[in-house]
Amino acid sequence: RRVVQIVAELQDIRDILVDSVKDKLSPRQLSVLDNEQDELETDPSVQFFGVEWDSVFAKCFSMGLNIRIFKQRLEGGMLDSIRFASILTEVSKVEKQVEQHSLAMLSGRLSSEQLSHQLQQQMRV
Repeated sequence: RRVVQIVAELQDIRDILVDSVKDKLSPRQLSVLDNEQDELETDPSVQFFGVEWDSVFAKCFSMGLNIRIFKQRLEGGMLDSIRFASILTEVSKVEKQVEQHSLAMLSGRLSSEQLSHQLQQQMRV
């Protein structure tokens, strides 16, 4: 349930960001940015071992700083399209990682029994 909420919040962030620049970018520019987000690849191990939350929190902290800088520049009349694209990329990466973590949870791969079994196998090697 919380994972669904996290994904929804990340989608809201993306929607708010896109709405803030809709009148400053052409529809073609927006579609290119949107297509780039769809083609992102993430670490496939997340769907088996879960997400490293320290990494996710660090990305979110960095996103927050970048969004503040982007917003200040936008209010000053400057559209930093590279920073905008970078923020959208980070939002999409975190969203995909959380979705993959959810798949790992739902599949039972992150249950205490499964994690214990994985640890035992790693110790054998």
